[in-house]
Amino acid sequence: METKLHGVKAKQFKENIGFSNGLMIDSSGRSGGLAILWSHDVDVSIKLWSNTFVDLFVTMDGFSWRFTGFYGNPDRNARHFSWDLLRRLQAQYDLPWIVGGDFNDILSYTEKWGGADFNTPYVSSFREVIDDCRLLDLGFDGPRFTWRKSLNNENNVWERLDRFLGSQCWIEKFKNYKVQNLDFFGSDHRAILLHTDFSQGAGSYSRQRTPLFRFEPFWLSSNSFKENLQNIWDESTTHGSSLKSKLKYCGVALKGWSRTEFGNLRNRIEGTQKELSRLNKAHPSIINVERIKEVERKLERMLALEEYYWKQRSRADWLRGGDKNTKFFHRKATARRKKNWITKLKKGSGEWAEDEGSISREIQSYFQNIFSSSNPSWDDMEMVLASVDKLLRPDSIIWHYEKSGIYSVRSGYRLALKVVMLEDPSTIDTSSVWWRKMWKPRIPSKIKIFA
Repeated sequence: METKLHGVKAKQFKENIGFSNGLMIDSSGRSGGLAILWSHDVDVSIKLWSNTFVDLFVTMDGFSWRFTGFYGNPDRNARHFSWDLLRRLQAQYDLPWIVGGDFNDILSYTEKWGGADFNTPYVSSFREVIDDCRLLDLGFDGPRFTWRKSLNNENNVWERLDRFLGSQCWIEKFKNYKVQNLDFFGSDHRAILLHTDFSQGAGSYSRQRTPLFRFEPFWLSSNSFKENLQNIWDESTTHGSSLKSKLKYCGVALKGWSRTEFGNLRNRIEGTQKELSRLNKAHPSIINVERIKEVERKLERMLALEEYYWKQRSRADWLRGGDKNTKFFHRKATARRKKNWITKLKKGSGEWAEDEGSISREIQSYFQNIFSSSNPSWDDMEMVLASVDKLLRPDSIIWHYEKSGIYSVRSGYRLALKVVMLEDPSTIDTSSVWWRKMWKPRIPSKIKIFA
């Protein structure tokens, strides 16, 4: 944390707050100054420090991870030096890592209120360094803005400058972490608190949902896909006459076929990698060399399928198929799962529901209330309906991929190109694969158009 303390005052602060161990870095005048404090039951080893960061290792229950307290340069024109420093720190060690502190920058326009206009180039630099360091924003619980300026006049500014960032392996170890934005406590910055042992069973609620059906791009790599799709669609007629029941049956049947056809993709990749390693160590005979080529092609194909699998789940479509970065997409998917947690819910009375039972009852009560009748008279109903008739428009189908809202072959073609379905992993052109395989099954033409 930034202490703005120097010399004797810094030492007194450490003693008064009650921590037996710590590192105090003096401020420069009335700005800066860092403090890292810890209790006697935590094993901490400080590696590097300066007036803008402290880098240390923490060992808890035999597990070691890395924490970096960070202070971004307040001068916007010099902030790139801070980002270069963060990149160098990332390259130092390969441990589960979190970075926390005042970064003096924001990630989007939603993290700023008041003051000068949102500056996209500077924000892009902050995003880039986070991706370069393979970190994720750990989010927060509580008020959004962590810093305020000029509170007593009309030019006040609020921003989210303080946060925690974490690596994928740290998040996987501390799956139930929780970040809280606390009060200002006499400062212009809020205190932020990271719980590493936040229990999912007490104080949080993970929504239990039926898994969504997703069309997997790697299904098209199977030679039997077209035939199985046609057979499944033909069989669906025996499970109901409605389109909804047929689609539901097709979804369940395709998932079952996928498990049989592909199995666990990650296990297959690891097995193929071991086989390739064994072949590379063997005598390079003609037969062995041909086998190596065959296994390499098989491995390349499976790695491409794995990347598209995680890309679909990440919903991060701003990277193109040429950017081979499965770990990036995996991190994005993990972050989305974290956002699906409901840690607490505000009741109509203003109180908070924080345990699973209270949250469930509040959700149920809310929807019961909005869909319940108060036994209005027919005159009341006519008065309401008379207004509604003037506002409602006839239903229409809107195609979101054209500004006009009308479907066109061009927009459908471009949308299909975004779905990478490769017969040959070394190529990116997928249009012929898409149209050949998806338009040949004998299904109603309208379903083909709007699929």
